[in-house]
Amino acid sequence: MALTRLKKRREFLQVAASKIVAKSQTVIVQCLPIKGKVDGAAEVRVGFTASRRVGNAVCRNKAKRRLRAWVDQNLKKKIPDAAMSYDFVFIALPSTGNSAFTKLSFDLEQSVEKCLQQALTSFKINNFF
Repeated sequence: MALTRLKKRREFLQVAASKIVAKSQTVIVQCLPIKGKVDGAAEVRVGFTASRRVGNAVCRNKAKRRLRAWVDQNLKKKIPDAAMSYDFVFIALPSTGNSAFTKLSFDLEQSVEKCLQQALTSFKINNFF
């Protein structure tokens, strides 16, 4: 399963339009399920964002670094090998940079699982299966 980055604003807006969101104390996770595989394999694309309310540039960069570290280590394990590809957007909150990494990891795991459940539910409701 490939893991690539979302870079264009249009891609971030498409994920936000899906309305599949999970919020926690340290992070907001948005998800867009995409039916079908790219080149025969499921693809997972991720994007990271931190607004000015997170803090100055140093704080925003630290928050995004922490999110990237978790995603690079753990996201592939959480995604089932199914016929769907996913786009994820991870939005940093002011507490992302200052919380303990164990707390951040727990929140990220819970949020990703919640998004995946919502994605499967929305696909079943919309008769995509």
